[in-house]
Amino acid sequence: MSQDSNNITPRFCHRTRTVETAPFERYKTMPSSASSTLPVSQPQAAVALPDRTTGPGQLPTFRLNMMRGGYLFMAVGLMIVKWPLLLQASSMPVFEGVVVCILTAMSLLAFLGLRYPLGMLPILLFETMWKVLWLAIVALPHLIGNDMDAATATMLFNVLFVVPILAVTPWGYAWKRYVMTRGERWAPGA
Repeated sequence: MSQDSNNITPRFCHRTRTVETAPFERYKTMPSSASSTLPVSQPQAAVALPDRTTGPGQLPTFRLNMMRGGYLFMAVGLMIVKWPLLLQASSMPVFEGVVVCILTAMSLLAFLGLRYPLGMLPILLFETMWKVLWLAIVALPHLIGNDMDAATATMLFNVLFVVPILAVTPWGYAWKRYVMTRGERWAPGA
């Protein structure tokens, strides 16, 4: 059973793969029905595409990443607080179950905002609007009247987590996009 070490053949052979340096070389000419050949242009070197986020009306990458941070903050916070309650939503009072379902859906959309930060901007706007409205219409009168109960105080604490969302929302872009830009047509050909 002794074998010479120079005569050992490996079980698995590694094949080298040759790659054409010019894969379109064989398509330089194309036959036509008149039996003439037309030259086909050589493939061009890859050209770097411009960053779509730096044009007019767009946001730079660092602003998009700030928005992503806001989406992540919102999504993970709601995932920790609301997702465990989702299975119990059927046994909750109606409006509490509705709130759990709405906020769970918002967290899913916030996760989608990590991929499409500008496309999901209405989620940040919705989060901001309802919290600012609640602060102005519910919490502020209780603070002024000095009659805030424990439930309202707890809600006030939770609603104040809107501050990071306020900070990362591109308000100038939102104003231009949703207020100053002409809306989509209402009728064909309009």
